[in-house]
Amino acid sequence: PPGSPAVGLPELTGTSHAVLWGACVLFAGQSALHWFMAACRTSSARAQQHELLSGAATGLCALSYQAMASGVSRMVYEVTAFDGQHQRICFSLLYAERAVAGALVFVNIAALARERRPPMAALVAVWFAETAALFFGNFVEGWSRFRFLIAAGVLLVPQAGMLLAAMGRRLHLSQLHAVYRFLSTWCSFCSACYCLVYFSSEVVVLFNTETEIIAYALLDGCVIGISSLVVTCAGPEVQVGLLPAQEAELSLYPGPHRHGFYPNPDYYDDNL
Repeated sequence: PPGSPAVGLPELTGTSHAVLWGACVLFAGQSALHWFMAACRTSSARAQQHELLSGAATGLCALSYQAMASGVSRMVYEVTAFDGQHQRICFSLLYAERAVAGALVFVNIAALARERRPPMAALVAVWFAETAALFFGNFVEGWSRFRFLIAAGVLLVPQAGMLLAAMGRRLHLSQLHAVYRFLSTWCSFCSACYCLVYFSSEVVVLFNTETEIIAYALLDGCVIGISSLVVTCAGPEVQVGLLPAQEAELSLYPGPHRHGFYPNPDYYDDNL
């Protein structure tokens, strides 16, 4: 039955194992770089915060790929191709790693935009739901699997809307605008590519297991690895003070008032 352990099935190819171990090594090296940078950037709490999030995301990916290369969470499920029924191997850990590490990346991007916690929580929840929809599709067949793919595709709309519109407005006319625009567009595009790979692998069965593993490893490298490096390379731009949108918020409270609120420009640095 779908979701049962892959007992008695052919092992993964040598190329698949090489890709899993290679991804593990690359993510581990990048994680070590971020932890080192976090230790060096003690003078800036904001830059250190970004490095810690990047180090956690890439470190989780390294551990997950090591586990998958060792056969942890390997599952088998049925797919219907043009030439009949086939059994495919997948890793449930791949979806868990993508959900948690990807969420850390989105938290990092939201922190770059100085976003508040409720929109950040909404963005992470949509990402979890999108990843879960693709994972649940492995346990059904036929049109039911395609419906889960449609659900994941629909969830791309609010995700892109929050990244590009709701959060992007806060960075208008700031030094971080170009970096944030690239990251939000890049992650939205790669999220759509996850759905495209799923469609090619699980729905129309154009990709075999080996190609699927390679494609997902590349996408994980793009979403988690490259995005984390871009945040690191932002450098001095991360150190900017109040964003124009934050200054506009403070200008609503010129103070002092008898029953008012005194503007505190350090609020956004004290509450990272």
